[in-house]
Amino acid sequence: MENGESNETRTPKRRAGTTRAAVAGLIKRGLTITEISGMLGVSKPTVCYHARKLGHPRDERFNRRYDWTEVQRYYDEGHSITACQQRFGFARKSSWTPSPAARSLRARTAPRWRPSSWKVGAWAEAT
Repeated sequence: MENGESNETRTPKRRAGTTRAAVAGLIKRGLTITEISGMLGVSKPTVCYHARKLGHPRDERFNRRYDWTEVQRYYDEGHSITACQQRFGFARKSSWTPSPAARSLRARTAPRWRPSSWKVGAWAEAT
């Protein structure tokens, strides 16, 4: 089997067009993507793909795009990656690293914070 799948997890091949026709009928009946996915034994992305091909718009809740220039500005102000995630609503693994736009973010070179009394060697003198 491909990708380590067993016979029990694979859905039998359908004739060309049958999945899309089934998706169209179930959408007309008012079923959700999750319900259609379960009924047809296909993934939710597969259902969404066929729905888009049928002219149904994407659900914008699941189609976020980020203003990486704004993310960079916020990060450069000294906020952590975690703070950026919380502010802009993305996940580190799925957005911060793999996105081509996110990969263009520059790491900070200067420390984010120093006490106002911080001096080079001050710690060594205190010990």
